Amino acid sequence: MNIYVENKSEHDFVCVGSWGTSLNCAKGANIPKGEKVSIGSIEVPLMFRKGNWGWWYVQDCTNQATFELYAYVDPRKHSSDGVDIGLKANCSHNKTYPAPNHAPAYLSASRDDQSFSFVIKPEWTTKPPKYIFNFGNYGIASIGSHTTAAHSFVVVRSFDGVETINFECWGGVATEQGQEPDLNYPAETFLANEYELRLARTICCFDPNDHRTDYKLRPDFDKSRPDGKLKLGDCCGIIYGRRGVCHQMANRICAAVTNADAGDRADMAAYNATHLIWGTYGGEPNPDAPSWAYDLIHNAFPDVITDDELDKLGISPSSPYPVNLLFKPWETYLEECKKLVDKTMGRER
Repeated sequence: MNIYVENKSEHDFVCVGSWGTSLNCAKGANIPKGEKVSIGSIEVPLMFRKGNWGWWYVQDCTNQATFELYAYVDPRKHSSDGVDIGLKANCSHNKTYPAPNHAPAYLSASRDDQSFSFVIKPEWTTKPPKYIFNFGNYGIASIGSHTTAAHSFVVVRSFDGVETINFECWGGVATEQGQEPDLNYPAETFLANEYELRLARTICCFDPNDHRTDYKLRPDFDKSRPDGKLKLGDCCGIIYGRRGVCHQMANRICAAVTNADAGDRADMAAYNATHLIWGTYGGEPNPDAPSWAYDLIHNAFPDVITDDELDKLGISPSSPYPVNLLFKPWETYLEECKKLVDKTMGRER
């Protein structure tokens, strides 16, 4: 059965990959505006065998928003076939929630006995979102060919692709400086408006008036700029290595646009360990977390801030506001960030 994408928008798309059983993928195939293109196929299984299912990924060439297309072929009857489409969410590889990030205003899917068809609606460019958030990661530690730990980051693009904002989470957006981030795998896509981007900036540096394009400041990295209102630069309200690492920092950035556990759905190496210790958004370490989790994290993410460094910076639970927020629960920090943004943008709560 063929897999078709009908692009009714004014942006060009490209097929960037697939995942599944008994399928073909025309990776790299262009899907120009106004055209319907076959990007692969999936086999019809023999009777009494398991069904075949898979995902194809297509990416907007202008802003790198990524969609996932799901098809399931039943071995007995086509009326039991499945089809779904949504914004990319990497942990969606199951038939219960095949594409959980639905965007019905922009995407639709259908099937018949010979093919699956996926439509990018004209509204994608006639009534577009303002910004695209992509949660991504890359490997930073491995044993042989097995990745044991990954760094996470968030890249925001304006819909027209002109503006890019990098939330580097103290580790960059690519393995080498100047390299383009991989926003296909294992990125996850979210749509955002102006308020949500302002909130993400504030979560990162606690300054609602900050409009930089790169949020990468660490106190020991860039002395050309003060260490910010929290004395730890663009730390997302986290004391690194004590109340979270880049995984929790990136999750906090994405909290501006979604309630989903973005890190869990992006399926990063070592994320389960950091989640055991600090949870989704960071906080007090869990004393019951197994020792292997602590060992893995401290080996993979060694830049833990020491007591001496905190003392020199004057950072403690008794520090004046807002530095004392570094020791508050995530919910408190998020609420304070929202208050700042609301006041700056003149919004009533």
